[in-house]
Amino acid sequence: MARRWALRQVQAEVQYKIALYCYPTLYPQKGDNFSQGWGFFCLLGAIWLQMYVPLTLQDVPVRCKLWELGECENIIGFVQRPRQIVDVKSQGNHQGMRKYSAREGREFCSKSHRYRYHYLTVRKPQRQAERDR
Repeated sequence: MARRWALRQVQAEVQYKIALYCYPTLYPQKGDNFSQGWGFFCLLGAIWLQMYVPLTLQDVPVRCKLWELGECENIIGFVQRPRQIVDVKSQGNHQGMRKYSAREGREFCSKSHRYRYHYLTVRKPQRQAERDR
C-alpha cells in the first residue's frame, strides 16, 4: 500500500512537471512520414523527461549485473527498447535528435562494476578458500 501511494505521488509530480516544461512534437522522416517525439523548453524539462520515459514503459528493465549482489541500482536498458526521440534543441531542429539505445547483451553499467563483480564472485571466494586451507 505504501509503494502504491509513493508511485502515485511520483506520477503526480512528474505529470505536473512534464506539462510545464515539455511538449510533444513531430519529426520528419524519409518520405512523407513523421515520428512522434518530445521537446523541452529548458534543461529542467529534459531532466523530468528522463523520469517520465521509464514510468511509461511496460518493458522489463535490464539492470547492471552487480544489482544481483545488491551493489548497483543502475538500469542499462529495457528488453524491448522504445523508439524515443528527444529534441535536444528547443527550436525543433531535427539535426539535434538522439535515439535511446544501449548495446545488446550489455551486462554492466561501467567497467568498474564489471571488475567489482568479478572480484566479488571469483577472486574473493578464491582468496577465502586459500586462507581456509
